[in-house]
Amino acid sequence: MHGDLVRQRYTTAQMDTSRLLSLTTAFVRELEAVSPKMTALREALKKGFLDQLSDLRHEVEQRLAEGPSNHFPPSWLKILEQIGTKRLVAPELHRRLTYILDNEDLRLPQKAMLIGSIQSEINTFTGELRHLESGLASVRIQLESAPRGYCEVGALYPSKCFTDLEDFAGELKQLDKHLRALAELSGEPGSLHVRRLETASLEIFLTAGTATGVTLATLFWGLMRAWREFEEIKKIRAETRKIDAEVSDMLDKKLKEKVAEARALIAKDVMANGAVGDKSRRNELSIAVEQAITFFENRVEKGALFEVTVGAEGTSPEREQPTLGSEKELLIRERGGAMSQMQLFAEPPLLTGESDTQ
Repeated sequence: MHGDLVRQRYTTAQMDTSRLLSLTTAFVRELEAVSPKMTALREALKKGFLDQLSDLRHEVEQRLAEGPSNHFPPSWLKILEQIGTKRLVAPELHRRLTYILDNEDLRLPQKAMLIGSIQSEINTFTGELRHLESGLASVRIQLESAPRGYCEVGALYPSKCFTDLEDFAGELKQLDKHLRALAELSGEPGSLHVRRLETASLEIFLTAGTATGVTLATLFWGLMRAWREFEEIKKIRAETRKIDAEVSDMLDKKLKEKVAEARALIAKDVMANGAVGDKSRRNELSIAVEQAITFFENRVEKGALFEVTVGAEGTSPEREQPTLGSEKELLIRERGGAMSQMQLFAEPPLLTGESDTQ
């Protein structure tokens, strides 16, 4: 029994360090790819080569747009925040670069100096991450990767989300209910297996087939897409409420209509992934999908984040003609980390005007 416990702890520690290695490997490569482009841009600013600035800026922005960190899941961003490198992920770097280059109050040498300071950050952290990467590799830690045809589903809850164990147990029961429905819709019925639990926070990671992963990634991406669409309306509504209650009420009505449309679109996209042939059961699952959308929307409103991940990019063999499995993995990579944008650009948002309770 003691041996089983030791092996379990070793396996968990190995999985956590493998995850860290996957993150540092992807992030180091990204930073090392963008650094030379920023050097060229900084030198052009320093020397006043105005005719080169547009092209050099485009090259930096293109490199940032291609960076893997644009699709890092929330759990990876949380790790980067803990080690002090979150400001260097591609969306943040692009925002900082845009602020510097578009600031008319800054002269070219000042812009060059500020870009140089960002490069110093990149060089410092790249060195530290390379050292960490080498250390993990020296003890034969390998890149984390879910088995072929499987993915990892993460649920990240705020630390004060639950009052007691009964409250947490009730949440897990609800989560299992909705995940079961979505897994059945995807042709992979059953409860998802527990992959690992974070001991220092309320984070749960489960294993699912990639068909289920695509369904979940589509739902999470849909919620993110809806949030981005509604944020502008909410900002206008908040400002208008101070000066014109009638217009504010009209915006409230418009927002509710948009929310209903968004929920219907998410449900349609999710059902399109369905692999259930029986018409009556498919109709039942369509209702379950609507309930799942409300459930996840409500949890996001309370600050929870959800993600779907597959193996680290670049670890799978290249294929000229992608298989169905690799197409699913690509879609999961593109959509599964969508909620990370909530960590980068806003406080935990309210998708609707008021919370729905479950």
